[in-house]
Amino acid sequence: MRFVPYPAPILRDYRRALFVRETRTLGPIVQDLAFKRGLKRRGPWLGASRSSPNQLWLPKLYVCVRAAHYWAVVRRILIDSRFRRYGWKFYSPLDNLFYERPDKIAFYCPSRRAIKTLISYLRHTLKGSAYHPLRHAARTSRYGLELVGSRGLYVGLDPLFLKGVSWRSYRALAISWAKVNPDHLEGLPGGSAGWLRRMNLTLSHEGPRTLTPQDSDIPFIRRYWRMIQPG
Repeated sequence: MRFVPYPAPILRDYRRALFVRETRTLGPIVQDLAFKRGLKRRGPWLGASRSSPNQLWLPKLYVCVRAAHYWAVVRRILIDSRFRRYGWKFYSPLDNLFYERPDKIAFYCPSRRAIKTLISYLRHTLKGSAYHPLRHAARTSRYGLELVGSRGLYVGLDPLFLKGVSWRSYRALAISWAKVNPDHLEGLPGGSAGWLRRMNLTLSHEGPRTLTPQDSDIPFIRRYWRMIQPG
């Protein structure tokens, strides 16, 4: 079990002069368009919420384009009415023009079926784009959503029952905790494999073990999350 820092990888393209210039010129235009489409600002993010109040796990699709294509892709998404049925957000900096974490465009979907439809829309929108990798999420092919070798789109599953916790932070912290507590895990029924299964984690990739986890495991997850992140 290997620890991977949450911000990995660092994307230097988003600190280069070209992205800074484009952010200063295209950023305000795209932001104005986003406000007209009803997106709201939350810190450096602009987004639209579409989640159900009764949803416990929220499937999430990360769009990972390189800096040279970032603003063009965001603009295409904003002007395409097909995307308005989805909750999504993108990073739109105010004073700080730099952002090196690679989870800048994220979509939220009510189901696996909705993810598959969204992927078909995005593949048309992303034609000609270059992509970057993402850690603490899984390629779409891991869930049979696309063919092996498909790039640029990654899947997560936000645990909405843990307030304010994203999939990537959930996985990064839980795997780190497991790494330093192997004796505890091996003493459990089912050992570390059983613990990973109930936490909806896997070591075969960095996304959720399944996009449809059992609700009955939520008390177990809550109990361990209090140990992983006290308070």
